[in-house]
Order: sequence, then C-alpha cells, then structure tokens
Amino acid sequence: MSSNLSIQSLDSWFQTDEACKFWQAQARSEGIDVRIGKARVVAQVVREPWPVGWFSRRAIVQGGPVFATENDLHLLLKQLTSATRHAIYTEIRCQTDYRPWQAVFEQHGYRYEPHLNILLPCDNAEAILERMSESHRRKVRQSQPLVDSGQLQLEYMAEESDLKHFYRLLRRHYLLKVRKPLPAYRYFSNLLKLPSAKLLLCRWQGHIIGGMVQIHHRDTVYDLYACALDKQYPQCNPSVMLYYRTMCLKASQGGGVFDTMGAGKPDIPYGVREFKRRFGGEMVGYGRFIRINKPFLYRLGRVFFVPLRRNGRKTSI
Repeated sequence: MSSNLSIQSLDSWFQTDEACKFWQAQARSEGIDVRIGKARVVAQVVREPWPVGWFSRRAIVQGGPVFATENDLHLLLKQLTSATRHAIYTEIRCQTDYRPWQAVFEQHGYRYEPHLNILLPCDNAEAILERMSESHRRKVRQSQPLVDSGQLQLEYMAEESDLKHFYRLLRRHYLLKVRKPLPAYRYFSNLLKLPSAKLLLCRWQGHIIGGMVQIHHRDTVYDLYACALDKQYPQCNPSVMLYYRTMCLKASQGGGVFDTMGAGKPDIPYGVREFKRRFGGEMVGYGRFIRINKPFLYRLGRVFFVPLRRNGRKTSI
C-alpha cells in the first residue's frame, strides 16, 4: 500500500531536524529520531520533575510518521517502540488521517483514540471575519477601534522582559485552569530563539494581557501555548483578537492554515473547542494512537492524577 503521507507529514514542523535538536537540548526532554531511508518519525520524551515525572514520563510524536509504503511504517513503528520503551506510554498525535493504516498500528500495540482538532484557513481578512460566529465578529468589531487608536496592540515579542511577563500569566493559567504540568521558563526562552518560533502579544495601554507562543513552518502556524485575561479586560477581547490577528497576518503573507493544536475528545464537553469552532474552520478527527509500555505505572498515574472537573471539562494526564 502506498500513500502521499510523506508529502503531507513533511509539512509538520514537529518532524523536522529543528524540532528534534531543540528537544535534545532541553532539560528533562529527549529527542528521538528514527530514520529508515527517507522514512522518519521524531518523538519527544518528556520527563517532569519528581514526583510527577515518575507517573507521567511519556513519548510524544506530534504530527505522525513520515513514510511512503506500508513496509516503511512497520519498520518505523518497530524501532519507535524499541526506542521509547522506557517511557510509560508512547502517543502519536496525528495531524493527518492515519486511520487507513490502523491495522498496522495495532499490530505494534497501538490503540486508536478519537481526538479532534480545528484548522482555520487564512485566506483574506474579509473571508476570515465572515466565517466567524456572530459573537466572535461582534468582539472583533468592539476591539478593532482600540487597535486602530493604538490603545490595544497585537505584536510579536520585542525583548526578553516581554516573555517573562507572559510566562507569569501562562503559569497562573496552567495552575488555576489547565491543571497540567507547564515547561520551565528556560524552555520558552530557548524555544523563542528558534527561527520558526514567535510570541504574539496582546497589550492594553502598554500592559501585556495575553499572548500566544507559535511555530511558523511553511504554510502553517501552530498554536503551542496561549492565555489571555478576557474577564479582566472584556472590552479588549484578547483571546479572540490574538486568533484574528494571527489569521490576518498569515493571510497577508500569502495565506495558509492556522492549526489550533487540539479540540479535545468528541464525547467530552470542552469549552475551548467551542471557542475555536466559532472561528469557522474545519473540524477534523484524525485522533491519536497510544501504546502503553508500562501498564502498572500507567494505571497508577491515572489514579494519582484524578481527573478534575473544572468549568465543565475534564483534565487529566
């Protein structure tokens, strides 16, 4: 069986030399690069500090394997399994549809799990606004005059102090709402030294009220980390404006796609999915493939990190 997945997957930044070398250089992170001719799969092994890391050591493949034949996929998965066996589990977060090869993944111990994502086209400002829900359009129209007057600014990070301020906001957001481990500050500092990485900031009268860490690769912008003070600054609508500005900037540069990097499980209510859906993009269900390498530690971790309900959604490891 052959496919064009090699062409599609090569468009993912997460399967590049830059991504692999970055992960290899970070503390508590390991970059694993498996290659067989032109076929390739890059994984990041994440090791959180004790005691969290003992329960959550995981190997993440973002994007998915790059291959041209079914035999290539067999060989990649065999070597990936061997190289990530020390992780509690290995998870492939698909950014294209690998379900036609589900039987191959299952032969190597991977099970398929449904998971959604939303892709937003970045064609032109008029079409971007037209696709939005009425509530999102209203917020853009409310905040755009503040942008035009210079009171509300949406611009990329200019200096290190900007990142420090944003990281404080992001850390508080993860502590109170996301309830998942957040990489240390130096992770973001090192990431934003890469040519592909940018931090889009939202400022109200000079004060940072939101931001989004992005990766720009070919025709795609990836949303890696984001937070904003929407309740504190309702007239600014920073979350909506960060998305709108990202799409408009990409459109002005020739167009492409804004990958929002996940919209949760289809059977679990998720407020973030509804927020992203209102921008009018395409909801895809490429899902994930997960292999449990250490079943006892995996089950123990699921008990240790009891899923929390907050604001109508679940968070867990």
